[in-house]
Amino acid sequence: MKIGIFGKSGSGKTTVANFFVEKGFYRIDLDEIGRNVLKKYPSVLEDISKTFGSSFIVDGELQRRKLADHVFKSKENVDKLNGIFFKYIKAEFLTEIKKSKDIVAEGAVLVELGIEKYFDRIIYVHTKEQTAVDRLMKRDGISEISALNRLSAQAKYDSMPSDLKIETNDSELSLKRKMNKLFKELNIYNRRK
Repeated sequence: MKIGIFGKSGSGKTTVANFFVEKGFYRIDLDEIGRNVLKKYPSVLEDISKTFGSSFIVDGELQRRKLADHVFKSKENVDKLNGIFFKYIKAEFLTEIKKSKDIVAEGAVLVELGIEKYFDRIIYVHTKEQTAVDRLMKRDGISEISALNRLSAQAKYDSMPSDLKIETNDSELSLKRKMNKLFKELNIYNRRK
C-alpha cells in the first residue's frame, strides 16, 4: 500500500508518517529530498541566485532561513522557488517509490508535485494555527512572524483534495488512538518481515 501525507509546516506530518514506519512502511521524506537536491544538482544554486539574487548563497551554501524568510512573504516567490525544485524532487521521488511495495511519503508539497496518482490514499494532516506556530518556532528556531508567513503561504493546502484528514491538536495518546483506528479501517497490520 502506498500512502501520501501532506499538510502545512508544523502540522505533524512526520509524526503521522512515523506511525506507518512502525508498521514496516518505507518512508520517503520529500522535504529531505528537497534538501539533498542542492547537493546532487549544483545548478539549483545557480537558478536560485538568478531568480532571487546572490545574497542567498554564501561560500557556495544556500542560506535557507534567509531565503525562506524572503520567499514565504509572497505567493509569487513561493511559486518561483517551487518551479526550481519540483522537477528534481519529483524525479528523486520516482526513484524512491520503487524501493518497497509499502510506502509512506510525506511533505508539504506532495499534492503540488502532481504525484498523488502514485498513492492508494492521501492523508491531510491538520492542526490549529497556534499549535503549528509554536511547533515551528521551537523546531526551526524562527520568529512568530516567520512562522505565520510560512503558514499563510501554505493556506491553499486547506482546500486541496485528500482521502482522509488527521487532526494533530490533541495528545500523543489521542493521536495514537486515531492512527490505530485508521490502520484497522485500511487493514494495515505489522508489515515488517
